[in-house]
Amino acid sequence: MSSLDDIWSANIPEQVAGADVKYKIIANAGSYVNTFYGNYNVMLNPFEGTITSIQAIQGTVDDSPFAGQTVSTTGIVTATFGNDFFIQNGNEVRSGIYIYSSAVFPTLGDSVIVTGEVSEYYSLTEFAFPDDVFILTSNNPIPEPITINTGDLANEDYEGMLVQVNDLTVTYATFNFDDYGAWKVDDGTGECIIHNTEEGFEYPAELAEQIGSITGVCTFNYDEWKIDLRIEDDVQAGADMTGPVLTEIALIDETTIAIYFNEDVEIASAETISNYAIDNDALIIDAVRHPFQNSRVTLYVQSALNGNYTLTATNINDLLGNTTTESVGYFQYIGIHEGDKPKLNVYPNPTIGQLFLTGLQENKSIEIVNTLGEVVFKTQTINKEHHLNLSLQSGLYFIHYNNSSSPLIIAH
Repeated sequence: MSSLDDIWSANIPEQVAGADVKYKIIANAGSYVNTFYGNYNVMLNPFEGTITSIQAIQGTVDDSPFAGQTVSTTGIVTATFGNDFFIQNGNEVRSGIYIYSSAVFPTLGDSVIVTGEVSEYYSLTEFAFPDDVFILTSNNPIPEPITINTGDLANEDYEGMLVQVNDLTVTYATFNFDDYGAWKVDDGTGECIIHNTEEGFEYPAELAEQIGSITGVCTFNYDEWKIDLRIEDDVQAGADMTGPVLTEIALIDETTIAIYFNEDVEIASAETISNYAIDNDALIIDAVRHPFQNSRVTLYVQSALNGNYTLTATNINDLLGNTTTESVGYFQYIGIHEGDKPKLNVYPNPTIGQLFLTGLQENKSIEIVNTLGEVVFKTQTINKEHHLNLSLQSGLYFIHYNNSSSPLIIAH
């Protein structure tokens, strides 16, 4: 693999049609190891015919020059709404088109070939009730949206395409019965309509709210140009102008503390010991940002903790350079020793799959058991911390560590 600006990538060699490709990615950072698995199918191409580009179908005027004709075109699925979807074949203007009432339900990122009659439905160019929709490949990169001004949305060039508007103020958001999920924003160049979609995403906008960006597909119906929302990520908050804030303090053992911020923190400030203070004469001797969780820092103290403490973090920067003036958290450590039982800390609990265990000993067994007593997962510890990426059905499970007779209960 190769890296560019901390983004790692690799090319998988070309595979034959019909192949089921499986791959594994292993990430190492010192003693920490994460493994990721994936797979995809190389689909057979069932199409033999002539492809007409979306740009040619959209033409250079309002109505398509192919209206009333049956043609085939191809593109990447950029939005899905039930059995309706949009496809796009590039980032140039007039490269998107609407597919209405398909018998095939593709997903975002699918590469498809659509065959059917081109029609103009109240000035919206579309394939209505297409004859065939072939899904060629999946998980393809979705075309980047075109950045436009809100006052420029009403333009045939953007019909059916992904667009993005930025630095917005909500100017209308009453959501009356006759609004049909429509609200309005303005970047200073004029209002445009944002449309909450029942099959896509509905955002609870508030009047005068500041929004960083909105991405969606440009469409035209009921004589109005609008941006249809597809997914939650289509609406992004305004620019981050605040520094990191402490959200959680987890005691690993009597000399080790894991602290969590609400966002990723810059490593130099996160590992500066003088940026932290603990009262009651607790002396911090080291601070280490986690190699995978950039919002987590592990603090090491010189003497064993015992009692109530206040932890203060100052001058911690996020990845955008915003600095927290001061953030305070509280924790308690009671030095109770129960023979040789391990001090096992498990979080988050409940979990949706990602699970961290701290306070471990090396070369000890970890078992996860369901309520029937069946072992559903088993591994060996490598060091004091262990990361599990579980895939279990929802329910209650018990963690057996080093044959402990008092397992913890995990709600998954």
